[in-house]
Amino acid sequence: MLRNKKLIFMVVVATALVISLSGFGIKLPGGGSIGADADCVSKDKAKRKACLEKKAIEAAVVAISKMVIDYASTRKKPCAGVLADLKKSGKKQPKRSELTTYTIITRPGKSVRRGGKVSVISDIVVVPGTKEKKVAIEEELTIYHYKDKNKKLNSIRKPVNGNKQCGVFTSEFTFKMPDKATQGYYPIGNALYINGKSVKVNKNKLQVVQVMPDGSTRLVALQQ
Repeated sequence: MLRNKKLIFMVVVATALVISLSGFGIKLPGGGSIGADADCVSKDKAKRKACLEKKAIEAAVVAISKMVIDYASTRKKPCAGVLADLKKSGKKQPKRSELTTYTIITRPGKSVRRGGKVSVISDIVVVPGTKEKKVAIEEELTIYHYKDKNKKLNSIRKPVNGNKQCGVFTSEFTFKMPDKATQGYYPIGNALYINGKSVKVNKNKLQVVQVMPDGSTRLVALQQ
C-alpha cells in the first residue's frame, strides 16, 4: 500500500514538472522539445524562422503599446492676433471656431534608429467663432501596426489649449522608438478636435531603421 502511494506521488510530481516546463521550449532526449515555442528550436529552418519572426513581432507590439508618449503645446499668438490676421486677409469671422492651419513635421526626419527619439511637431491655427467665447482644442497621436493598418498599438489624446482660447499653437509629441521595434512602415495618425469633434486628420508612415551587421543602417523614410 505504501509503495503504491509513493508511485502515485512520483507520477503526479513528474506530470506537474512537464506542465511547468511546457512554456519554455525544453528540449527532450533524442531531439525535439515540448511547449508552445517548440518551432523556435525546431530542426526545420522554415518553422524556426517563422516562429522567431512571430516572437519578434509580438515583442515589438508589446514594447510599442507600453511606450511612453509625452506631449507639450505652446500658444504663439493670442485670439486677437488671429483676428487681426483674418481682417487683413479680407475674410469674415466664422460663427463657429474653425481650424485654418494644421501642418505636421517629424524629426529627426528621414532616419530613425531603434531606440532613437522621435518628435511629431504640429503648427495649429484656430480662428475664434462669433458665437463661441471658449473652444476646446485637442490633439491625438495614434501609432498603428505595420502589418495590420487598422490595429492601434498606442494612442494618446491631449488638450492643446488649457485655457480654451483660440490662437496659433505649436505642439509636440515625443517618444523613444523601442529597441525591440521590428523594421517596417508604421502608420502614424494625427487628429485635431474642436469641441470634441474631429476636424482634421493627418497621416504619415514612419519606417524603423534596420541596423546592418557592419553597423550601417538602411534609410528610414517618412512618407506623407
